[in-house]
Amino acid sequence: MTENKISWVEKYRPSNINDVIDHEENLLILNTFVKTKKSKNVMFYGPPGTGKTTTALAYAKKLYGPNYKNMIIEQNGSDDRGIDEIRNNVFSCASAQQIDDSISSIKLIILDECDNMTENAQYALKSVIQATERNARFCLICNYETKIINDLKSLCTPLLFSPISKDKQYNLIKHIAAIENVNIDNDAIKLIIKLSKGDMRKSINLLEQLSTSNQNEITKDMIYYLIGGLNLNDKATLRNLILDKTITLKDAILGTLEIKTLNGFTTKDIMNELLEFLPPSIELYDSLAEIEEYQNKDYNEELFIANLIARVKNII
Repeated sequence: MTENKISWVEKYRPSNINDVIDHEENLLILNTFVKTKKSKNVMFYGPPGTGKTTTALAYAKKLYGPNYKNMIIEQNGSDDRGIDEIRNNVFSCASAQQIDDSISSIKLIILDECDNMTENAQYALKSVIQATERNARFCLICNYETKIINDLKSLCTPLLFSPISKDKQYNLIKHIAAIENVNIDNDAIKLIIKLSKGDMRKSINLLEQLSTSNQNEITKDMIYYLIGGLNLNDKATLRNLILDKTITLKDAILGTLEIKTLNGFTTKDIMNELLEFLPPSIELYDSLAEIEEYQNKDYNEELFIANLIARVKNII
């Protein structure tokens, strides 16, 4: 694959475990496993785009060096979730006889999206892990630790991967933009970070998407336009329509409908924008949830917006 065809996510994926951003405590634990030559089964869990798979591969390279590809087996739990897949493929790979008991000859089985495996498949995996302890170690990767059975979790060292910090995201996006000659202002970088919500993969993908826009400089308004969100002026207008108590309900509804129509937004887009600036309120959330349920059925969009704005203005 030529370099210009490689996605930026892959191009800038750290290959050295010490280059993985954030998660210093997790990296310390993994480096200790390597240093003491006592690897353990691990479970990486946390939101998407926080470096779980990247860290697993970097950890494998640290364990095995240049020969790491021959010593690891990668499998996606959401592709093959059944018991037979676990008992046959995974067990046969994990139980293959090793040359010796050293860490460098014990295989690493990386199972991604384990929280998509059925409960029976997880019990089968638990049995496989116990039966192949001499020959293999497992790295289980999932978004939701609560979806993993306790019997399986008890066999692993759990490592939480929290959303990437804003400072670390900012530095990496700035670094990639400089290398790729992307002219982007600081406010636009901060908006990318806000939109990604700690998902580094999403941040990099959005930066790459924006780099193809043929604009001299990437700005906040340009990002809002390209991703289908409200620009700053429309955001301010919508905020004023809702919060200004001197504006009548009729004018607030008509103004919101105008913003929606001119920008081609859905009612869901408007709801998301409202949630960004409205003060937290159980009554508000319950009301939004109730009218969103109506939205999933046959409904008139103008009536839906009218109902939405009326309820919101009444609550605040």
